[in-house]
Amino acid sequence: MINFEWYRSFIEVYRVGTVSGAAQVLHLTQPAVSQHVAAL
Repeated sequence: MINFEWYRSFIEVYRVGTVSGAAQVLHLTQPAVSQHVAAL
């Protein structure tokens, strides 16, 4: 089942341009954001 948090992470990476930047905006760690995108 797809988690909507994964979509939020993907959209933020697209919007900001980097995984690290998206992690800062989402208040998550960079590995967590990477895992979300990989899960999609």
